[in-house]
Amino acid sequence: MHLEYCAVDGKEEVQNNKVEKAHLHDGIGDVVHIHSKNVKWIDLFDDINYHFPKEKTIQGYRNGRKVEDILHQTVQPNESIVIVVGDHKKISLNDYVTTTHIRNVEQRGENCGKPGL
Repeated sequence: MHLEYCAVDGKEEVQNNKVEKAHLHDGIGDVVHIHSKNVKWIDLFDDINYHFPKEKTIQGYRNGRKVEDILHQTVQPNESIVIVVGDHKKISLNDYVTTTHIRNVEQRGENCGKPGL
């Protein structure tokens, strides 16, 4: 996981008058790129403008183990997170992203979440 800011023409990328903390790595939907230390999972969803339905329960799993209040946990390098909104009984924790996959995606390059750059 890279801990550096993306730059466009040598300037930090700022969205909506704030520095982006996290995004999906090169637009790939299952690897997160963070921009500073102590980024929480909720920061990613704020930055990609995703809002969880208030009427649904949220279950979080880190490396296959249940974690309380996953959205307010700090993102850790190479960890696999599964966040389930609603009925968690219908998911398989065997189908998670592996550390090998994360490292392979990171080695391909970093375009700050913008495909084609």
